[in-house]
Amino acid sequence: MYSVSGIPLDNPQFGWALLAPTKPIAELSRSLVTIATAGMDGVLPDIPASVDAPVLSLVVRTPHDQLAALLALLIRPGSTLAQTSDPSRQLAFEFASYSFDGYGDADELIDVTAQVRVPGVYLRDTVDTATAPVSLTSGSGVLTPWSGLSAPVFDGTLTFVGPLTSVRVTDGTTRTGFTWAGALDSAHQLVYDMKTMSATTAPVANPTSTTDVSGGLDFFGDQFCITPYFTDPTARAGRVEVTAAGAGATTTAKATGKGAYVA
Repeated sequence: MYSVSGIPLDNPQFGWALLAPTKPIAELSRSLVTIATAGMDGVLPDIPASVDAPVLSLVVRTPHDQLAALLALLIRPGSTLAQTSDPSRQLAFEFASYSFDGYGDADELIDVTAQVRVPGVYLRDTVDTATAPVSLTSGSGVLTPWSGLSAPVFDGTLTFVGPLTSVRVTDGTTRTGFTWAGALDSAHQLVYDMKTMSATTAPVANPTSTTDVSGGLDFFGDQFCITPYFTDPTARAGRVEVTAAGAGATTTAKATGKGAYVA
């Protein structure tokens, strides 16, 4: 069963029943870019593409006198959809449209079919989690965030505690990533924001006192994100490979954010 913003859609209190035509799992499609070369068969491979925002159908039977309550719940900005039994992951959605069929005297019962769009495409954890800091004393280390990850994460943060003079970060699956060059002592940290593709430094003891150091960034490949890494598809996690020059006894790295899941 599924809930919207914590309120079950299969709900005896309101007389609601979630019906079988509901399709709460996103059907994904990718907008592929096609570039052909004259005289060559096929198209150029590996051109960056994005997954379209899916539209889900929610079908709920409601008494006529509870129709307004149901629509208010679905239309409210900022609504989320989650499994009632596991609210730790949710889809943020926006209302698109609804239609209905009425039954009985004066449409005593109404089947509402609501179409909702998922701008962020994937199920997300509801709270941020952080990996344990991984030592970079040897000059390298591997972060493995979000056990069970099945979709890319574009909006986490990576935090590095000095000393270091440069760092190189690579996603284990796509091999995309970035480098940063600059002086960082053991009393300071570097934070890379994946969503804004920016970097700041701050004292470890006062992390809100930041200085922008994005000028030290250089990127390779497509936009860096953390993607599922696995040899067995039932045992997945992110994999972030980090190398650091000028590392010392206190040099560490960690990843923080919300995991992403296709279902």
